[in-house]
Amino acid sequence: MPSLILTEDEAKRLAESITRVTELYDVPIMDEKTRAWLNLSIVGFEVYGTRIIAEMAERRKKQPAPPPMVISPMRPPQHPPPPPPPRDPIDQFFTGGAVHGTA
Repeated sequence: MPSLILTEDEAKRLAESITRVTELYDVPIMDEKTRAWLNLSIVGFEVYGTRIIAEMAERRKKQPAPPPMVISPMRPPQHPPPPPPPRDPIDQFFTGGAVHGTA
């Protein structure tokens, strides 16, 4: 990954700052080799950690977005049309329609 490559200036500044910190703090519990490995791991994390995170973010941007979900609208159930409302017996009388139950 090209974005993880250090410039000479970055490598030099990082090495100088690590050396300075290790000169100021003497840790008698660790031997020189253990301290060197610890410094290497810290420096590696400081230098590459942000670059790895930036690279991961860049890759997420390049991934295609999932297709949008298409939800079809709900359709009401298809029922036959309701029967016409009952006609008023008075209207049937005047229009000549027969009304059940009358003489």
